[in-house]
Amino acid sequence: MNKKRNLSSPSRWRWGWLSLSVVLAVVFVVAGSTKVLYPTELEKAIWAYHVIPPRYAHWGSLILPWGELLVGGLLLWPRRRSVGAAGAILLLSLFTAAGILAWTQGFRPGCGCFGRVLEWGQEIGPTWLVRNLLFMVGAVALFLHSFLHPLREAVSQGSFSRMRKEVS
Repeated sequence: MNKKRNLSSPSRWRWGWLSLSVVLAVVFVVAGSTKVLYPTELEKAIWAYHVIPPRYAHWGSLILPWGELLVGGLLLWPRRRSVGAAGAILLLSLFTAAGILAWTQGFRPGCGCFGRVLEWGQEIGPTWLVRNLLFMVGAVALFLHSFLHPLREAVSQGSFSRMRKEVS
C-alpha cells in the first residue's frame, strides 16, 4: 500500500503551528522564570549593554521577567496566541536592538537571555543575532497565522457577506 502523504493537510499544519507555539512559549517561560528569581543580577546584565541609564535598568529587571512569562503563557492559549506572538515580536525586537547597539558601540556583554540558572555563556555576536532572528521569524509567522487564519475562515464561510446584508 503506497499512500501519498498530503503535506497540505490542515491537521499537519495545525501540529506545526502548535509546535512552534510551544517552542516559543518554552523559551519565554524558561527565560522569564530564571530571571524573576535574580532581579539584581538581571539589572547588572541589562546595565552591561550600556543602552539605558541605571535607574531604568532597575525597573527593567523588575518588569521584564513578568513580561516574558506573560508572553509565554499567551503563546500557549489558542485564543490569545496572536497577542502572545505580537508580544514575542516586541520583546525580541527590543532585545535584538539593544544587543546590536551594544555590539556596535564595542561592548560584548553576556547575553543574559536565560538568567543565572541556564546561562548559555554566549556573548552578543553573530551566533546570538542569528538565534534571535530565527526566533523572530518564528514569532512573525505565528502571528500572521494566528491573526489571519480566523479571518480566512470567516471569509470562506461567508460570515462577512452575511454581516453586510444584515447591516444594509
